[in-house]
This record gives sequence, C-alpha cells and structure tokens, in this order.
Amino acid sequence: MSVVALGCSGLSASVQAQAAQDDFSLDDPATEGAAPAPAPSPAETAASGEPALLGDEQALQEEAAPDETFRESTDPYEDPKEHYLFVGGAWRYVRMPSFVLEWFLDSAPSIGTAGSFFGEVGYRKNGFQVTGELGWMNWSFKGPFQLAGDPIADTEWLDAKFNFLMATATVT
Repeated sequence: MSVVALGCSGLSASVQAQAAQDDFSLDDPATEGAAPAPAPSPAETAASGEPALLGDEQALQEEAAPDETFRESTDPYEDPKEHYLFVGGAWRYVRMPSFVLEWFLDSAPSIGTAGSFFGEVGYRKNGFQVTGELGWMNWSFKGPFQLAGDPIADTEWLDAKFNFLMATATVT
C-alpha cells in the first residue's frame, strides 16, 4: 500500500511541474507598456554573425523584382522559343560475329564493315527533334558459307564487296 501512495505523490508532483511550464507566455508582464527594443546596428549584426535585416524600401524592391535564375555553364538548358540546328559527321564500324550467322547457316565467317561514313543534320525546338543522316557503308568479307542442312560438299567460298547508300531519319 505504501508503494501505491509513493507512486501517486510522484505523479502529482510531475503534473504540477508540467502545469507551471504550460503557463509560459511571450508577453513578459515586466515589459508591458515599455518601448520596444531598438533594432541592432549593422556593425552589431555583422559582429554577431546573424544575417542583416532589410529596410522596408529594400524589402519592397526585392519582392517586386523577379527571381534571378542562375545556371551553370554545363546546364543543358534550351530556350523553348529558340530554334537549334546541329550539323555533324559520323563514322561507324559494324561487326557480325560468326555465331550469329550460324543461327541460320551451318558455316559462316565473321563479317564487318571496313568503314561507314555519315553526314548528320538535326533540328530542335521546344523538346522536339528531327535528325536526318545520309551515308555510305562498305561491307567486304571472304570465307566459307554453308546453308543449314546442306552437305559439306555444297559449301561455297564467297569473296564479296557490297556498297550501300543509306538514308535515315529520327524523330524524338
């Protein structure tokens, strides 16, 4: 029984302490009716390390001014009202390994392009881009080719030289 009484008295003491903290007010009765404290001088503000307060006129000017936008030199920002034109060139090397050709043939060498050259033109506005390419591609290869299911006696040796003119367009 004494334990319960001790617990209740401790509870009432903590409730009274909490009630005393809840009576806190920003209005200090000792300073009611007194003049407000003057604003700190710029030298005092600089010495304290706090940011300086704006005057009324400067605050109004900053509210009326639009927000400045700062962009890094590496920012890929594009003005939606501007037209952009890009011109460039490309070189490509394409290789087809023999195991890919052997999905359709019993025997085939790896083939590749000696080179392919392209000219590119791109137009961009407001996130819409059209790119066109015109180029030449050379496919040259030598080696044995055997069709799937043919006897080995029907293997053919090919020495091929193909030239292609290609035109492509991309819309993004």
